[in-house]
Amino acid sequence: MNVLPGKAGDRPSGQPVGQPGSSAHHRAVLSVRPRACGAPVWSVETGIVGVGRAAWCPDRARIRSAARTTEIAPPIVEADLEIAIERARRVRLPPWVVMAPHEDAFAATGTPRRREVIIQMMRRLVREGVGVALTTRSDLQDGEGLVRFAREVGDALTVRVGVFALEPRLEAKWEVGLTPSVKRLALARALKEAGARVELELGPIVPFANDDDKLLKDMVRAAARYGIDAIAPRWIEDAPGLDQQIEAEVSPSTARLVTGWFRQPGSSVGSATRRIIPLQVRKARLVPIEDAARATHVKVRACACLSAGACVACLEGRAIEAEAQLDLFGT
Repeated sequence: MNVLPGKAGDRPSGQPVGQPGSSAHHRAVLSVRPRACGAPVWSVETGIVGVGRAAWCPDRARIRSAARTTEIAPPIVEADLEIAIERARRVRLPPWVVMAPHEDAFAATGTPRRREVIIQMMRRLVREGVGVALTTRSDLQDGEGLVRFAREVGDALTVRVGVFALEPRLEAKWEVGLTPSVKRLALARALKEAGARVELELGPIVPFANDDDKLLKDMVRAAARYGIDAIAPRWIEDAPGLDQQIEAEVSPSTARLVTGWFRQPGSSVGSATRRIIPLQVRKARLVPIEDAARATHVKVRACACLSAGACVACLEGRAIEAEAQLDLFGT
């Protein structure tokens, strides 16, 4: 049986492979993957949870699809990271990591305890001189601890704040239970004022859902109004069970439409089991985004990984200079 990192709060019994303290569990905490745009990127894999109850979320679909054949390991906690750091130190710690790429603990559906665990892990990494970067769809209330942490560490923290659309009707349909995008923009501004490096993630962009020219331009202009000078368009990504998820949570007609886009020529990545919106379709949808970005002096993030099948430009953290590390913690 395969083992997936766990959903926050799940502690299934009878999982010797994934239990905290086992070598297999700790090897999965710090992972590294190659990328087309530069050096390999390191991640702290805290668990596969997904983004709230977002209908577009591929991680939620994967969890449901794999539930009968895949064992869900417990969520990663501070002790797991401590052992992973000690092991990585024997070679060399990475300059920065992507934190919790498959878990948004700061979303409205997260718990205060889990958010504190993630912040403590990030604080531990920064103390080791490792910068941290993460993506969230939180707001000022649920992300209050994140803002406090930004005041502590400044630009050692990079945050990409995701917005689906500045249209309540669409948000209610595609992101049930998540905070409205306008509140996420307020968090992005607060994080930047606290010293973090901040950019906005637009999307995921779904053809004939939130890809109207006006909707896309409005999100770019909103980024500029809130003082955010960089955006990263994200595109919907297929996953096992995503069609059933969209059918149940949005509508059967929307599920058929999205599935049709995934069957277009050029949608396959690597193998026929992973699909994204074809490159030629993405290029057309980028036009209004780039037009609005030029007019508002906002930078549109791009990297070679987009042409290689990524659904969004890579999130880039920042290494901490030795002098800055001394200033942060007085050591």
